Amino acid sequence: MNGHASRNKDPAEGPVLDLSVPGIVSIGDWLGTGAWWRPAAQGSDFKLLGLEASGKPIGDQLWAGFRGHLGDTVENSLKSATYFDGTQLSSIDWDYVKTIFGFASVLDLIGSQYLLGDAPTGPNGWNRTWVKNSSQ
Repeated sequence: MNGHASRNKDPAEGPVLDLSVPGIVSIGDWLGTGAWWRPAAQGSDFKLLGLEASGKPIGDQLWAGFRGHLGDTVENSLKSATYFDGTQLSSIDWDYVKTIFGFASVLDLIGSQYLLGDAPTGPNGWNRTWVKNSSQ
């Protein structure tokens, strides 16, 4: 519900669960089919991304210093759901999901992190400490 996921996990390990209430509902990201970004793959044009202690970008990756958001903030809502294998829910299961979502909405049980989608920050954003030199 918060946009796309960037996970470094083997798809054979199954879904990444963001929230799970056993026997009721699980919300997660499935690592199934589709295009994969594999920076360590043979022949990949891997670029070093980081900042020097002075805050200047390392190498030619000038965008490493960008702190702003990489997109818009959007309000999310329940529009569809699938089984973890990516297939569409049966009508009974879809009705169940809508019912649980409806009750959770009325009772204010859905965290804002699931309903408000902020675009990620650039590489030099507050949560990207791996870009900054450790001496900063």
